Amino acid sequence: IPAEPLFRSQIENKLKLIVKKIHKNKSFDQIVDELEEDADVVQPLYDFVLKHIDCGEDEMVQKYLENIE
Repeated sequence: IPAEPLFRSQIENKLKLIVKKIHKNKSFDQIVDELEEDADVVQPLYDFVLKHIDCGEDEMVQKYLENIE
């Protein structure tokens, strides 16, 4: 299996989890803790989600993936 799709699906999964956690009013530190990732991994995803919080999840994921390709 190529690494690329796994990487994309991991990002998609994390973005969607972050969206849900933000909607539950969780703090950045809580989100980092619950995702069991380093803060520097979560930070760019978290910032992106906050910036695009009005988008639907799928649209947000699409925009993020376009930005990193």
